[in-house]
Amino acid sequence: MAGLTKMSFRISDNLSGIKSFNGYIDGQWVLMEFDAKTASLWHNFDERTSTGKHTFELLVVDMKDNTKRYAIDFYR
Repeated sequence: MAGLTKMSFRISDNLSGIKSFNGYIDGQWVLMEFDAKTASLWHNFDERTSTGKHTFELLVVDMKDNTKRYAIDFYR
């Protein structure tokens, strides 16, 4: 992720729809923006994400309260 200004994802739910989503970098909540038209979800990096190794976690919950967790380590 070094040199990039944001990380982006595509999320969807075929049946009930998306209820909520939350992103965390190193355990700290970060603002995630969502465009329902394209099902795109992204986070713009700021000064709080310093150089080095970080852990990103995304939690997506659908209208039936099913939760999907995605986690990855990345370098900035």
